[in-house]
Amino acid sequence: MRSTPDRPTVLVVAHGPPARGGITTFARSLVDDPILGTRYRMELLNTEQVAGTGGRLNWRNVVRALRDTARTFLRARQAAIVHPQTALWPGFVALRTAAICAAARLAGAAVVTHVHSGRLIAHDEQASWLFRFSCRLVARLSHRVITVADAAAVILRNRMPGASVETMDNAVEVDAISISALDNDPPVVVYVGGLTPRKGLLDLFAALGELRRTGSGQWMLEIIGGVSEAGQLEADIVERAAVEAGLADSLMGPLDAEEVRRHLSQADVFVLPSHMDAQPLAILEAMAAGLPIVATAVGQIPVMVREGQEGLIVAPHDPPALADALDRLLADPDLRKRMGTAARERAARHYDRHLLSRRLSDVYESLLGRR
Repeated sequence: MRSTPDRPTVLVVAHGPPARGGITTFARSLVDDPILGTRYRMELLNTEQVAGTGGRLNWRNVVRALRDTARTFLRARQAAIVHPQTALWPGFVALRTAAICAAARLAGAAVVTHVHSGRLIAHDEQASWLFRFSCRLVARLSHRVITVADAAAVILRNRMPGASVETMDNAVEVDAISISALDNDPPVVVYVGGLTPRKGLLDLFAALGELRRTGSGQWMLEIIGGVSEAGQLEADIVERAAVEAGLADSLMGPLDAEEVRRHLSQADVFVLPSHMDAQPLAILEAMAAGLPIVATAVGQIPVMVREGQEGLIVAPHDPPALADALDRLLADPDLRKRMGTAARERAARHYDRHLLSRRLSDVYESLLGRR
């Protein structure tokens, strides 16, 4: 629908359903945001893809990228602002992002590029010429570049000289998530995320095996999630490892957003032992549910969850340290409640939905003023 002066259209370009994951969830939340919706006509251009097929330079993805670029141009002619959501990694994804930005500019829209990527942080030293070249294109074609982690902002400022790059925290609707009573016996440990080794699930299975041998008490595990953008092969690895660890019954599969929040509100500890991540929405939802967090020191996680306050932070790839952190929380109900209370308070103060909505509205207004 065409923009009007009193209600400009913002076109959010992202992989939507049936895709799953943080970017998809974030994009959907933008389109449904009630605060942004009062001022702007928020629309989604769904560039859905099959899990495990993205990011590779092949004919199928080249055709998809050309299709997405053409669709962006056609829809952007009716929009004031185009807001692509991207991992920006690897190089082909960055080039596709540049093409989408170019289509939006050619159609006369302002462009805000939103980068969500732990892989960018983890692999910047391995950046290809295609990635470096594409980043410069994105910088020239974007009016603003937003990322969700300080480390990513540093990398992008280096890769995008002259670009306006800022960190903007992800957010959740804190009041929409019920607070857990943290009173299960035995306590329930919950993980929410894709079934892929890069999320640290094999480390988690090893840590829980250690807890079975040496831990101080009983516990239950819930693993919520399905095939991630990494694809079925990686999900198969995780599923086999769960069977070998005697934890196959913990695999609950993908659940809708309401069911995920219900499980968080009935758990006792949240765990996310990622090898790479930016600013996981799953952690923010768990904090909003008043859960103490056990997570790894990657991306923006140590900023979100302060060691010893809202949870316990360990190094990635370290199952013994992960086991120790889990055992410490599982053995101490008072510590769980103290950290859970702090997590809820921090989520409400720093990561509530209205904060992000206002910041994005300021960005949109500044671009509309230019127009």
